[in-house]
Amino acid sequence: MIELLRNLQARERRALGALAGAAVLFLLVQFIALPWMEATEKLRASLPLKEKTLHKYQTLAGLIGPRETDWRNIQGRLAQAERGLLDSKTGALASAELQQRLQQLAEQHGVELRSTDFQPVRPLKPAEAGYASVPLGLSFECTLNQLVSFLAVVAAGPKTLSIEQLSLIASPPRPDQPRKMVMVRLVVRGLMAQEAAAPKP
Repeated sequence: MIELLRNLQARERRALGALAGAAVLFLLVQFIALPWMEATEKLRASLPLKEKTLHKYQTLAGLIGPRETDWRNIQGRLAQAERGLLDSKTGALASAELQQRLQQLAEQHGVELRSTDFQPVRPLKPAEAGYASVPLGLSFECTLNQLVSFLAVVAAGPKTLSIEQLSLIASPPRPDQPRKMVMVRLVVRGLMAQEAAAPKP
C-alpha cells in the first residue's frame, strides 16, 4: 500500500487527499453535525411545551405562599374562637361553670336569680368537630335597664355565650317595689370542647 502511494503522481495524490478529506467531512456531518442539528430542532420544538410547564409550576409556586398564609390565618382565628369555649371538659362541669359565671354577672348588676334550669348538653353538627352546646335556663325579676345591662355583659364577656330564648312578662306593681319590673325567662348557651365522636364502622 505504501509502495502504491509512492508511485502515484502528484495530481493523483491531491485527488486521493481530497477524497480522504471528503470522507472525513462526510463522517463528521453524518455522525456529529446532523444528530446535533436534529437534537437542536427537537429542543426548539419542545420549548413552547417546556415554557408552558414552567409557567404552570411558577403559578403553583405562587399559590403556595398565599395558601399557607390563609391556613395560618384560619388556624389563628380558630385558636382565638376556642378561647371563648367553657373551660370544663364534661357536660355536667360545663353546665356548673356556666351557672357560676351567670350567677356572678347577675350579682354584679343587682339581679337575683330565682331559678336555674340545667338542660342537656347537645353535640354540635358535625359531631366530628368535637364541640357541644351547653344550655342553661334562668328565671329572674329585674328592671328593663338591669336586663339590658345584663344581656350586654353576657354577650361581651370573654366566653362565647348567646341567648337562645327570651321571654318577658310585666310584673304587677307592688307597694314595696315602685319601679316597673319584668319577669325574665331566658336560655343562655355556652360552648365546650368535647371528644370527637368515633366514626361508625
